[in-house]
Amino acid sequence: MGEVLRDQGGLELYEAVEEARLACISRREKGESPKTLLGDFSDLSVDQATLLVRAFATYFSLTNLAEQVHRTRRRRDYQFEERAQPGSLEAVFSSFKHIDPTRLRDAIDQLSITPVFTAHPTEAIRRTILKKEQRIARALVDRIEMPQRTPVEDHRITEQIRAEVGLIWQTAGQASTRPTVADEVEHILFFLTEVIYRVVPPFREKLEKVAAYYLGSGVVSEKPLVPVRFGSWVGGDMDGNPNVGADTVLATLRRQRSLILHKYRTEVRTLFEHLSQSDARVGISKAILEKTAEYKKQFPSTLGDIPARYHEMPYRSLLWMVWHRLGLTETQEAGGYPAPEALIDDLEIIDQSLTENQGARAGRHLVRRLLTRVRTFGFHLAMLDLRQDAELHRTVLAEYLGDEEFASRDAKERTRLLEEALEKPLKTQASPSEDLSKTLDV
Repeated sequence: MGEVLRDQGGLELYEAVEEARLACISRREKGESPKTLLGDFSDLSVDQATLLVRAFATYFSLTNLAEQVHRTRRRRDYQFEERAQPGSLEAVFSSFKHIDPTRLRDAIDQLSITPVFTAHPTEAIRRTILKKEQRIARALVDRIEMPQRTPVEDHRITEQIRAEVGLIWQTAGQASTRPTVADEVEHILFFLTEVIYRVVPPFREKLEKVAAYYLGSGVVSEKPLVPVRFGSWVGGDMDGNPNVGADTVLATLRRQRSLILHKYRTEVRTLFEHLSQSDARVGISKAILEKTAEYKKQFPSTLGDIPARYHEMPYRSLLWMVWHRLGLTETQEAGGYPAPEALIDDLEIIDQSLTENQGARAGRHLVRRLLTRVRTFGFHLAMLDLRQDAELHRTVLAEYLGDEEFASRDAKERTRLLEEALEKPLKTQASPSEDLSKTLDV
């Protein structure tokens, strides 16, 4: 970071940042109030102060990134020593040793975990910055995984990091205008599609493996452990935000659906490249052939698109059809998958055939990873929470029902009136207030 500051802002900026950094350290060590620093920076111009803030914001961002990568280094150290890292799945399950495995399994089966992303406009960093940080993280991980790298390799990694830091410095972290709801949505979707989508299957595999070790494979094999889903407020949090409403809800859901279906199509294409088994070399289940024949009747034109050299590769023929059908799903055309369960059915047919025909170590794990993702994200990616102030709902319900006393009635009576209203067709309002109109749209 210091090199980039000297290169991009000159020695004067670098020295100003260093002076501020050392002053902060000194203040903290002496236990002085932060106000003692104000005099040191009172004569800075707006431009100088802006550069100083940017420098520290970038510095702390990179420091946090390095700390996160350091967790990978620590985890590897524990794995080399074959010790359970505190807070790891191994440590958690080892603490359950005194509990009857069947009873523990019953308790685990009742769990449902749904981390929820909250709306926060100030967090809406541009995707391009997040991508650059991601590439820096991967370069740092390369250093961990290549302890005996050559000087040439070390120089290449260092130059890659230096270039990304320079690009971050030259790129505005946020747009000059106030972040929109769509900007917030894209910020959250980056983490869902670029990070969480990737790690869900390995996490699930690790969970199953550790649970099998500590509980016994017989206890674990009955059904998958702990369903993990994801949720978000972004695009549906109307509480105090007039920019969120029916249009942002629909736009967010459409965007989430489009992104997850695109991810599935990309992964099906990867499966297509891997599952090259020939029916002359290995057995194929009857269900694969029947499903492919069914799709050939349903999509005759698509059959002609499959190169002749793939006709002896049954998995590829079926995956070609699955990829095509996902495309129809994405564009909402006839013939698309009506629900994620239909896609799961197709993937389970492939999984079962591989299981029965020596495919356990010949691509089955890739199919199961996609199955895990479809079961986790469906066609919606993340549940969208809709939030609104209950007081506003009471006000608009009073207007809708023509009941001026509605807000003052007790909760039981309000519930009864609302249930009655929901059982009837929606009433047309002659001249609804703006709040009622927006609420009914939602």
